[in-house]
Amino acid sequence: MLIPVYWLGWKLKSLRYRSDAGVVRVDVPVVSIGNITTGGTGKTPLVRWIVQHLQDLGERPVILSRGYGAARDQQKLVNDEFRELKWYLPDVEHLQNPDRVAAAQQIVSSQPGNVIVLDDGFQHRRLARDLNILVVDATCPFGFGYLLPRGLLREPLQELKRADLVIINRCNLVSAEVVVEIQETLSHYTSAPVCQANVTAGPFVGLDRQPVSSSALTQDDVFAFAGIGNPENFLATLQNHQINPTGFQWFPDHHVYRQSDVDQLLAASGKSDVLVCTLKDLVKLEPLDFASKRVVALTIDIQIQGNQLEHALQRVMAHG
Repeated sequence: MLIPVYWLGWKLKSLRYRSDAGVVRVDVPVVSIGNITTGGTGKTPLVRWIVQHLQDLGERPVILSRGYGAARDQQKLVNDEFRELKWYLPDVEHLQNPDRVAAAQQIVSSQPGNVIVLDDGFQHRRLARDLNILVVDATCPFGFGYLLPRGLLREPLQELKRADLVIINRCNLVSAEVVVEIQETLSHYTSAPVCQANVTAGPFVGLDRQPVSSSALTQDDVFAFAGIGNPENFLATLQNHQINPTGFQWFPDHHVYRQSDVDQLLAASGKSDVLVCTLKDLVKLEPLDFASKRVVALTIDIQIQGNQLEHALQRVMAHG
């Protein structure tokens, strides 16, 4: 019964917004980034790329997100993505609020920026957007073809038609033939432009935020851990760097680490000198005690192929 219930919930939501009834438009451009499946599709590096590109255009972007899994930190809602984006973009305002319309209206009234970058906004239909970007993970593009809970789809594939631009991410982790198959499937559901993106590993960093040589890590015994939506991709990226962990331990996505988790990792890692994780994990570990073991994180960058995304952002700001 779970699948029909989930489908009914989606259907009622779809009917509500079919005629734009209940959709609220604010007085600054809104660029939305989202996906149609659960799990990590690489949205956060893309949000960072878009924010930095808007800054390069002379704009003042503000990030807005729901704040899934957020907790209070100095009177603000803060989650993993907030901490990771703040690491890279310390001067960019980032609001997290389940009521994204109210938060967008707050941004307009207080004027911290002139364009809103809406993170994980594809299923949020209430706030109007000027550019609706959909991210598809090349390693698991369509959630096994089924809605939750049987598959990973948040909504049926026919809703791909709402996208203004589709980005197939992690193309470098699959064959060219798989990318062509994904493009063919997309063409059945949307006429939106499609561009490709590759994930690339940035530098490793330590808890002290200093860079760590990847060549040094290949010489050490390394134990991997992560609390992310797609840990298999993280492991594959490590292996692409000739880093083959002696073992690994996965935690749920958005996991809040406690000292008991660290103690468990220290025991599981045995004689491994280094614990390696993602930056999303590292930003939550500073208060914890890892004894004599080093903790490093692999940072991830995104490379957008072609100039379709750049042109789309320029058009949005020109008409904003």
